[in-house]
Amino acid sequence: MIRARLAIGVITHRRPRQFVALLAELAEQNIPAGTELLFIFVENDSALSVGGSVDNFAQGRNVHLELEPKIGIPFARNRVLDIANRIGADWLIWIDDDDLPTSRGWVDRLYQGCKNRGCTIGYGFNIYPNNRKPSRRRLHHGTNAIFEMAFLREHGLRYNVSLPVGEDVQFGLECVATGALAGVLLDAIVEIGGGTKFDDAWYRFRRARDKGMVRYGFQFRHLEISHFHPVKTPVWLIFMLLKAILNLLLAVLFVPGAKVRAARDAGIVAGAIQGCCNRQDRVP
Repeated sequence: MIRARLAIGVITHRRPRQFVALLAELAEQNIPAGTELLFIFVENDSALSVGGSVDNFAQGRNVHLELEPKIGIPFARNRVLDIANRIGADWLIWIDDDDLPTSRGWVDRLYQGCKNRGCTIGYGFNIYPNNRKPSRRRLHHGTNAIFEMAFLREHGLRYNVSLPVGEDVQFGLECVATGALAGVLLDAIVEIGGGTKFDDAWYRFRRARDKGMVRYGFQFRHLEISHFHPVKTPVWLIFMLLKAILNLLLAVLFVPGAKVRAARDAGIVAGAIQGCCNRQDRVP
């Protein structure tokens, strides 16, 4: 009997503690019936530093570790795709290096959920640490996702290395545009990381700026991804700017979280303006 080869892909960059915690959870995952579980780890840095942790994890497992020296998530994601193709993976499952599955049946639920629903792509459900609140139930996030490799190979799909953020959204949209069937698998749950960086105003500004630039500036091949509108966009930007000013005033009064919200709103405005003034096509 030929077993399906499921590859779990993880890219990591200077998060040794979180990466080790993820390895511990992956070691406990149940292997779906009739499948073989493979592990692909790509370190996105100038030199390997996770070799020891991976060696400890690799005992009795099919593990592949490589370095991607070109800094940037899309470069690392494409390296994972290359490895998955090289080792003959049938399905590729993504999880971020600071995320954690909430059950031992996470892999099984992604795989069986896709198979039972006839999907080419499946997206699990993400929650924030300590179950503070669920993330939005959206498609095309980059973690807790499964892709059928035969479809990706057939259409030659790659991650867009031109993007500062949003390469996962673009990739998912490109898959759907070329005929993939995507579904949401709510019982495949992952607790997403992020740590204290989301409480840093400068980080939130830069992240929101990049997202605003992608959202309002770029178009991808035949896809209508740019959200620019000659009337609605300026009105929305004025509204977001007023929100940023209000939150900044609240921050002066020491209202909790106002500083971070002001930075986020200002970043969205800055990125959207930059994107609208420099709209262009970006292709992988």
